[in-house]
Amino acid sequence: LFVQGSRLGHPAMEKRENTFLVASNDSTRVAALRSVGILDTPPAECFDRITSLISRVFGVPIALVSFVDSERQWFKSNLGLGDVRETHRNEAFCSRAILPGAPDVTVVHDATLDERFRDNLLVTGPPYLRFYAGAPIFVKYKNEVFKVGTVCAIDRKPRASFSMQDKQLLLDMSKIVTDEIELYSGWASRISEENQKYITCTAHDLKTPLTVFKLATTVFQ
Repeated sequence: LFVQGSRLGHPAMEKRENTFLVASNDSTRVAALRSVGILDTPPAECFDRITSLISRVFGVPIALVSFVDSERQWFKSNLGLGDVRETHRNEAFCSRAILPGAPDVTVVHDATLDERFRDNLLVTGPPYLRFYAGAPIFVKYKNEVFKVGTVCAIDRKPRASFSMQDKQLLLDMSKIVTDEIELYSGWASRISEENQKYITCTAHDLKTPLTVFKLATTVFQ
């Protein structure tokens, strides 16, 4: 199920029926995510450090920093799934973890025994996911806070336990990512403002010589 185009699951161009659950405010949540401007950006070392830590601390082969868009799950950092950058949202464990009422850390000990995930394409086929633990990433948008993705630890083998200490560690890592997102968003906004100022100044500088030229032309007519 690894396919060309860096998508895990079905091919990117295949039209599929959406079977994932959504909250009533999901369109606003998606707007909050997109306002940050992080989707489809290149990998970044600060996020790759987080997935590397998750893999080592919890001893898992797969660790992700994942963002849940309207119909896809996109990976800002991916350790353990090759060059895959996204999956359809139908296969996204993280889509469950961002629902209202979801626990602080969503834990699936054995996906084959969980009715929510046992028919998932990533469970029944490669990479045969079994264990999942995900803690949400938050974004502030229009005076509200939204869950826009997760940091997650994933294993191909079931795990009988994931302790309170483990959950707290994963929550701490999700908070670090949330902080990084705030920094990224602020930096992107400043860059956008500076670019707008540059465009305005450039337009003014270009306009002024034209105004002078027109005035001079009028005088000498």
